[in-house]
Amino acid sequence: LGLEDPDRAHFEGIFLASSWYPLAPYLRLVERLAALQRRPLREWMRDQARRTARLDVEKRDRAALAARDPEDMARRLPRAFNRYFRPTHAALESVGPGEARFVLVRVPADHRDFFLGSNDGFCAGAFAELGRRARLEYLPERPESTRGSVPTLTIPFVLRW
Repeated sequence: LGLEDPDRAHFEGIFLASSWYPLAPYLRLVERLAALQRRPLREWMRDQARRTARLDVEKRDRAALAARDPEDMARRLPRAFNRYFRPTHAALESVGPGEARFVLVRVPADHRDFFLGSNDGFCAGAFAELGRRARLEYLPERPESTRGSVPTLTIPFVLRW
């Protein structure tokens, strides 16, 4: 961030862990951080989200993410996604042995790599805490109606372990 950065005042403010903050300044920050490291945004976000998942499972959100088995973890994942990414929303459609089906809705089309990287990493990190490898398969995206001036997507995916 430079001295003339329009987001400077936002990041110099006081942040409370229990509060919700505008997403736009954070998106601009992580885009810059990924560019500084010469890494694609989705890859950079995947690594950050893996660490976040580990911390949430071990400490920050241990009660909500304390899963007995992979199916139980799959049922808990939408809560974690929805905690971080309002107004984008994740919903579990079905869960069974070895796989779960989800849908992400209201994903801003211009920032899909941010959200998909976060989803990739958080699922991988949460399942790693169970000693399992998460494999995600994204199904065809569907455009939604534009929310205000922001085109959004519905993105279904299958998580296998």
